[in-house]
Amino acid sequence: MFLTQTRPYIFFVVNMFIKFFHKPQIPHLDAIKHLFRYIKRTIDLGIYYWRREANIFIGFSDVDWVKDLQDRKPTIGYVFRLGSSPTIWGSRKQPCNALSSIKVEYMVFTSGAKEAIWRRRLLAEIQIMDSSEPTKLMCDNQRACKEACR
Repeated sequence: MFLTQTRPYIFFVVNMFIKFFHKPQIPHLDAIKHLFRYIKRTIDLGIYYWRREANIFIGFSDVDWVKDLQDRKPTIGYVFRLGSSPTIWGSRKQPCNALSSIKVEYMVFTSGAKEAIWRRRLLAEIQIMDSSEPTKLMCDNQRACKEACR
């Protein structure tokens, strides 16, 4: 989990490993070894932050529908960038099934908005950015975006 803080692109793979952590099989252990070999080969990759960039804070949220055939619950996620570098990201299973796709998209959008409010206050407190400027939160569902902006 520590490596996901500096390498967000392995977050999904680590999340898949956690599902089988209580009873791993040989293929799971082989996949973990493969991930460790990849990390060893790409030790110089990571997230870099540049001081000269504008402190524009922007967020993206999305939902992944029923890729997990075990429980059919959607996976929700968000990522926030400060400048061009990702600073905050998260992903989790939705605890309940919704009756429509817009409800899940709206839940994801709300989760991202709550995270944005909390992080903006933190960034303003440590004087990285001005808290008066609004944060853009992007989503890919047009109906959910229109409902959230009303």
